[in-house]
Amino acid sequence: MNSSKFKQKLIPFVFILLLGFLSVSNIVVAASDTTQSFVVNNETKVLLDIDATVYYNGSIIITVTSGDPVNATVNGVMKEISIGESEELYILNTTSIYFSLSTYGFSEGHFVMELNYDPNAGGNNTVRRTIGIVAAFIIALSIISYYIRAKRLETKPDEEDDELADPETLRRRKEAAGAEKKFWGLDDKE
Repeated sequence: MNSSKFKQKLIPFVFILLLGFLSVSNIVVAASDTTQSFVVNNETKVLLDIDATVYYNGSIIITVTSGDPVNATVNGVMKEISIGESEELYILNTTSIYFSLSTYGFSEGHFVMELNYDPNAGGNNTVRRTIGIVAAFIIALSIISYYIRAKRLETKPDEEDDELADPETLRRRKEAAGAEKKFWGLDDKE
């Protein structure tokens, strides 16, 4: 196989391989998707208190079906939810989750929690860093090789003018072109 053809096939293969590694490194794993009922009677009920090493993303939708209004708190964000209402509180790229419900009476309802964790979040991912370095190296190598090829193919205007001005060079070129046509059988005379 010719070296230039091998290089032409290698570069797209490497880019596809890098894209594959990047997509694998961006996988987000589902931690939980639960629906749970709650009853709060003149108290504050802590339903979730997590402090982990992985990063969480998701949301909690709280619905009050009967009773007094409920104050829902997720990571310091509090919303008051009245009877028959639903509110959604978001969990965005955090390692700790605190979820509580409180009321000054009796309240019933349910919440739906969609929680995912991303094991690659946080900036300490060595796979992403390695792939980024390799991708930057390949791009730099491609740019340098393109620049070198462009410089090789570039004709210098001074040399071109000198060659065209010399009648002996023109005669030799015509003879060489005629000999090549004759060799390949492309001679105009039949």
